Amino acid sequence: MINLTSRLLFLMILCCPVTIVQAQKSTIPDIHETGQRGDIARSILAKSSRQFLRADANQDNRISSQEAAEHLPFISNKFSYYDKNKDNSLSWAEFLGHNEWPAPLHTSLTQKQ
Repeated sequence: MINLTSRLLFLMILCCPVTIVQAQKSTIPDIHETGQRGDIARSILAKSSRQFLRADANQDNRISSQEAAEHLPFISNKFSYYDKNKDNSLSWAEFLGHNEWPAPLHTSLTQKQ
């Protein structure tokens, strides 16, 4: 089973080839870009958001090792690798591997606002 990180990396490489001229640009797909590249970036964001929110059972905007074990086996197997700050939970940025995309909100939280 290909894990989410591998799929994201493959799509980033496919969508954003780095050339010598682009070497200093970010390889994170731009969700604000128009056209096919932007569409793919927004699709990846939507899927990642759904996975994150589904796994965050207690809606604290973090994924605990127990939540990962139950909902994200591809992350659970290497949880300590993804948990960069070693607080035993994954933030949105740790889940994605970057902090350039906005964090998703739980539906119940957006309805209260």
